[in-house]
Amino acid sequence: MKLLRIVKVGNITNLSDARYCAGMGVDMLGFCVIENKPGYVSPAAFQEFRGWFSGPSIVAEAYGVINTQTMHGIMQNYLPDFIELSVDELPFMDIPSIALMVAARGMPVNQFLDKLTAVHTQVAYVLAEENMPASYIEELAGYYPVLLQLNRPLNRQHLTLPIKGFALAGGTEEKPGLKSYDSLAGVLEQLSED
Repeated sequence: MKLLRIVKVGNITNLSDARYCAGMGVDMLGFCVIENKPGYVSPAAFQEFRGWFSGPSIVAEAYGVINTQTMHGIMQNYLPDFIELSVDELPFMDIPSIALMVAARGMPVNQFLDKLTAVHTQVAYVLAEENMPASYIEELAGYYPVLLQLNRPLNRQHLTLPIKGFALAGGTEEKPGLKSYDSLAGVLEQLSED
């Protein structure tokens, strides 16, 4: 399946989500890599998952990282294609070779852009929340490719924004192999070329 926009699905905590998303043509899969955070996936569990899907790029969701040693451990244990974080974690980002996804969490655009100055060449995407004003998203899109974080169904208004794609969230499974994909499937089907 080919999707019309870039899609990242984060908060992947189970193999069912990873395989489903890979099969649906999702571009990026995100895994929480910070111990003691909700949805944390250990390096051992991640390696087990990794052997069962191919295609999507790997995003290490590093919200809450507190030092550069942890960041280096993430790179070694998960071998991500992207690191996802907020401006709060940028001081611990000293790996110039990795692409970044940085969450814009409501601070004024100029202030947000100032925080990205030291890493601006590494920023691959900015994540914008769907409740942000369209003018804010449009201004961000003038500087960086934007992925819109969706928490509800896709609508026509979302498709008129100057964004590169969408960031969705995986969910928990009732038991291994038993899971509903209704919310993910709805968005992915709307973005499908088929």
